[in-house]
Amino acid sequence: MRCRATPLPRPTGPRRCRGLTDLGRRQAAALGLRLARELAARLAAIYASIIPRAIETAQLLAAALGHDEVVQDCGHCTWHSPDHADGMLIADYHRETGLVGGGVYRPFQAGNESWSELVGRTGRAFERIASRHKGQTVVIATHAEPVKGA
Repeated sequence: MRCRATPLPRPTGPRRCRGLTDLGRRQAAALGLRLARELAARLAAIYASIIPRAIETAQLLAAALGHDEVVQDCGHCTWHSPDHADGMLIADYHRETGLVGGGVYRPFQAGNESWSELVGRTGRAFERIASRHKGQTVVIATHAEPVKGA
């Protein structure tokens, strides 16, 4: 789903992201209708990261599925960048913090998390949900990185 943040390249965290675009809303609504046909009666819970586009997606899905609550969990967020970088141009962020390399165990920017930290954090969040909802169906509105790391 698309976020209405200023055009990239900017990291968009919880303060900078202003939610979905009209296209993103249409995509979420269409997904909600599809999920309503396929699993509404079996749905145990809906989760979202704390980023506005994920929350809005989850709320649209919840409405289509007749589900009242969306549980927000920062464990499902994309990269945890420093608060001051939320919305900063990537080039300015690199200039300010310096590129420190990156890779599996080193963050790409000072103050950010490494890939292994992101995978560990999001993996623990997925594990908590799997343990809490054993044998049940849940929906998680998250981002590409947590899904890739799972």
